[in-house]
Amino acid sequence: MKKLLTPAIALLNRFSFSKKFLLLFVIIFSIVGVLVGSVVVKINSELSFVKQEQVGTKVLSELYPLIQLTQQHRGLTVNVISGDQSAESKLQEVRGKITTQMDSFQAALSKETSMEKVSDDVKGVVQEWEKTKDTTLTMSVGDSVAQHNQLISLMLQMLLDIADETNLTLDSDLVNNHMNNLLVQTLPQITEFMGKSRAVGVGVATKQTMTEDERIQLIYLMRMMDEYIITADRTYQRIFELDPSIKDSMGPYVTESITNAKEIVEIINKDILEASKITIEPNVYFEKTTMTINKIYELLSYQTDGLDKVLDEKVISLSTERFVTIGAAIFVLLILIYLVTGFYFGIKDSVRKIQHATNKIAHKDLSATLDITSKDEFGMISTSLNSMIVAVREVIQNSQQVSQEVASASQELLSITEETTQATNTITSSVEEVAMIVEQQSTHLRIMLN
Repeated sequence: MKKLLTPAIALLNRFSFSKKFLLLFVIIFSIVGVLVGSVVVKINSELSFVKQEQVGTKVLSELYPLIQLTQQHRGLTVNVISGDQSAESKLQEVRGKITTQMDSFQAALSKETSMEKVSDDVKGVVQEWEKTKDTTLTMSVGDSVAQHNQLISLMLQMLLDIADETNLTLDSDLVNNHMNNLLVQTLPQITEFMGKSRAVGVGVATKQTMTEDERIQLIYLMRMMDEYIITADRTYQRIFELDPSIKDSMGPYVTESITNAKEIVEIINKDILEASKITIEPNVYFEKTTMTINKIYELLSYQTDGLDKVLDEKVISLSTERFVTIGAAIFVLLILIYLVTGFYFGIKDSVRKIQHATNKIAHKDLSATLDITSKDEFGMISTSLNSMIVAVREVIQNSQQVSQEVASASQELLSITEETTQATNTITSSVEEVAMIVEQQSTHLRIMLN
């Protein structure tokens, strides 16, 4: 393990403590910054995605009335061509509303720069509308319906393009994904097939006779309506299973719209296709289909508003998450700066105390002590140095005591030596005196003998 860390140790040993801490802080700050940055980038990406979806719901809200009015224009045009002059004033009124709504839709779209495909679609829709407005009253019923169908087909395609360019079709939330599919495909297709059956059915009811071509058209339209109604019903049931709270708010709208749509299918089947004689009044049939289509558009409007609220909540949630993430990162970094700074100054203070104490020891001052209370390695060094100082102090004290004892013994030995010398001198003096006396006596004895 130590061999593995040798390069890091060698690198850090080249720096002072301040540079080491600065290097480590930069590394930690960079890691935290990258992690937080990646989270914030992800949140911003999701936020941008959801905001683009909100653009889609707003544009859809402007397009639905335009499709609805165009479908009404188709039905009223058939009425007028079929001889119902009372519908002409209402037709002119609807034309004015279409022009106004077209302007409103283009104004809403002009605020968005990221919808190039839809912008191209609008140009085609405007051209087709001018053609429809100018020529359909002079056409046959079949040609007029076909011209309207072409115009509405472009509008329905625009729904899909809006969903594609505003991320509505890419929403990963299962409930939202089902909702979006209903908004841009299933429900609009129900209204369109119902609108077509309204145009064909009004012509049949007005004549009270039906050609084979009209029968085939109505059978096809009825079956397509039935398929889309079943699909819508199943999709809503799935949504309600995934999020039961939606059922409480949207359930009544869904039930009413689906029930009315099924009734229209039943009317087409029983009162027109299977009837031995067509007796249904054109106005009655027109009003019933129009009322049902209007109910579905109310559901579309309600559902779009509901989805927009969900997206608003998601935007708020993501914005809050971003704020909390950045705030938490700043808080963590401040705590990190605080702790690292405290750690740095703690180490610096410990080093200063050790340096001060060792300098005093170097100048033969053994009164120095280290007051480091930390529980880390510096605390261990402090304890060891204090023990060393005490041990050295004891050694010196013991040496001084031995020196004193040696000096005292030397003094005693000197005193004994002096006393011995003095005694030796005394003995020497006594021996000399005895020798003198002996010599005197010898001399005296010799004299006496002579």
